[in-house]
Amino acid sequence: MWASVYPPPTLILLAPLAKLPPRAAMTTWTMLILLGIALDLWVLSKMAGLRSGGAGRDGRSWLLMAGALAAAPVQFGILAGQPGMVAVSLVVLSAYLASPLPSRIPSEPSRRRRELLGGALLGIACALKPQVAAPFVLFYLASRRWRVGGTALCLAAIITIASVIAMEATNPGWASAWRDNLAAALEPGSINDRAPGGPYRDEIIDLQVLTRTLWQHAFTAQVVSAALVAVLIGWYVRAGGLRRHSSPVSELLALSSLAAMSLLPVYHRVYDAAVLLFAFAWALQQLEEGRDARRRWVCWAALLPLAVFLVPFDLLSSVLTRSELAREVSNSWWWHALVVPHYAWGALLITLALLWAQHQQQLRPRFVHQKT
Repeated sequence: MWASVYPPPTLILLAPLAKLPPRAAMTTWTMLILLGIALDLWVLSKMAGLRSGGAGRDGRSWLLMAGALAAAPVQFGILAGQPGMVAVSLVVLSAYLASPLPSRIPSEPSRRRRELLGGALLGIACALKPQVAAPFVLFYLASRRWRVGGTALCLAAIITIASVIAMEATNPGWASAWRDNLAAALEPGSINDRAPGGPYRDEIIDLQVLTRTLWQHAFTAQVVSAALVAVLIGWYVRAGGLRRHSSPVSELLALSSLAAMSLLPVYHRVYDAAVLLFAFAWALQQLEEGRDARRRWVCWAALLPLAVFLVPFDLLSSVLTRSELAREVSNSWWWHALVVPHYAWGALLITLALLWAQHQQQLRPRFVHQKT
C-alpha cells in the first residue's frame, strides 16, 4: 500500500466525491474523465482546423480520436482514475478559450469573458494537478496575458490557501506526514525511484530518468537535467513561444512545444503525457496536402516519437515475466539506457522536433520579407 502524496488542493477538490457511496463516486469520476477526453478531442479538432466527416483532410479528426484512445497515457489515466486526466482536459479547454478564433474576430466583451473563463478553468487544473497545469499558467503570465494567467494564479492560490486552512483545522500534523510520504516515495526501490533498477522507472517521464543512467550521483543528474531544461526554455523563448499568436494553429504549436517540454523538468508518470494531445493535433494539421517538404518532414519528426506513447505502459514488465531471454537482455546497459526510459526519450525527441518547427516558423516570415 502506497501513502498518498497528493497536495491539499487536490484533496479538497476531490472531497465532494468522498460524500458519495464508493461505486457512485468511482462511476461519477470515470464519467468526468471520459467527458473530458471527448471535449479534448472536439476542442483540439477545432483548434487544428480538422473537421469531422468525409475523407481527405477531414479524416484526420478520426485519426486524432483513434490515436488518442490507443495511447498509453489515456488508457492508463482512465484505468487509474488519475486526477491528471481531468487537469489535462481543463488545460485544453482553457487553451481553446484563450486562443484566437479561426473564423471570426470576437468583440472585446466576448474575448474578455472567454479569457476569464479560460483562466478559471486553468486555475482549477493547477489546484488539481500543479505539475501538469502550472507551466501553462506561467506561459500566460510570461506572455502578459493577464486575464488568463492572473485569473488562474489567483484562483489556484485561493483554493490552495483554503485547503491548507481546512487541513490544519482537521489534522494539524498533516504537513509532517505529507513530507514523510514524499520522502518515502523517492527512496531506492520505491514507486518514484528514477535510478536504474527502479521498479517503476519505465512509467516515469522526466530528464532525470535519462541523466541518472549516465550519472549515478543524484545531485549531478539534477544539475545536468536543470541545465538541459534551461537550454530548451531559452530556445523556446527565442523561437517566439511567448509572443502573441494571430492564428489558432500558430498558438497550437507554441502550446504543443510547451506541453512536451513541461514533462521534462519535474517528476511525471505516463498518464501526464496525455497533455501531448496538443502536439498530436498540431502534427495532424501539418499533414494537409500542399505543405512543403520541410514542414512535412518536421511533422513526421514529431509523429514518430509520439508513436512511442502507443506502447502499453505494462508491456515491458509483462514481457520480462514471461521470457527468460528478455530477462537476460534486460540486464544490459542499453536496455536501461534506451528501452526502459522510452517515454522520457519520446518526450525529449518530441520537444526537440517542435522547437525546431517553431524556429522554422519564426524564420519563414523573415525570409519572405527579404525576398520581397
